Amino acid sequence: MNVDVRFMVVIAATTFYILIIATIPIRLKYIAKRIGEKIFSTVPKKPFLNILTLIFSALLIVLLFFRDAGLLGTIVICLVAIIGAAMGSEELALLKKGGVYKNGILFGGNYIPLNEIYALQFFYNETEDKYANEENKRVLKILTNKRGTITLIYASEEECRKVVNTLKKLSPTIRM
Repeated sequence: MNVDVRFMVVIAATTFYILIIATIPIRLKYIAKRIGEKIFSTVPKKPFLNILTLIFSALLIVLLFFRDAGLLGTIVICLVAIIGAAMGSEELALLKKGGVYKNGILFGGNYIPLNEIYALQFFYNETEDKYANEENKRVLKILTNKRGTITLIYASEEECRKVVNTLKKLSPTIRM
């Protein structure tokens, strides 16, 4: 009986994996309706890690057809594979669409509506030498009403500044 339950869990995980991959275009259309027109485009990240995440998520599920991990182990491995597939597919689908839009910001597979953003924290301050390093010039923290603090790291200082300026123009009520 335990073998049947494990097999059913693996079949369910395989089905969820396929559904996650198959529904990428539907999720893209849904997000496209919500975000509005693109105001500023950011440099897309490379898809290598996202593709690896999808491949290893599938391999985890396939591995369970050949190896016995016990019921609890099978459930945990399947959940990890499904979460990995969801994260990898979301980021891969939205990779080239990153930027500031009329209704929010899209970055790394996450959409943050403009009405949820109440403050921006730009780490680099020219008057304070303690923050004057190259990494901090690219970091932006977005403080939201519902999701807490979201940290974004951009390709360059110039890109980060453009995002901040664009967001301030779109919503003057955002605090710095």
